[in-house]
Amino acid sequence: MNKEDLTRTISTLEKHLAERYEQLSIGHRTCFRLTDGSIIALDSISCFHAVVVEYAKDLSDANKNLFEDGDPFPIHQYSEDALLKSILAEIEAT
Repeated sequence: MNKEDLTRTISTLEKHLAERYEQLSIGHRTCFRLTDGSIIALDSISCFHAVVVEYAKDLSDANKNLFEDGDPFPIHQYSEDALLKSILAEIEAT
């Protein structure tokens, strides 16, 4: 696994998230507004080859880059479908 794999995985996940949530661009980042008004973004943790969902309580916090990390999802432990389902489960549980 390398940085390109993480970038491709995040791009694929963002396409799926865009089908469910309003997509926003906040400071060069692709973000999504959840139904409760909170904002999420996907990021990578290269040293762990993992994707992480970052959460901001609202648009104001997102504009200030006040995101908190969720759990890391090591991409080598999931199929693409299982990774998407796990990430959606985490998002919906918050």
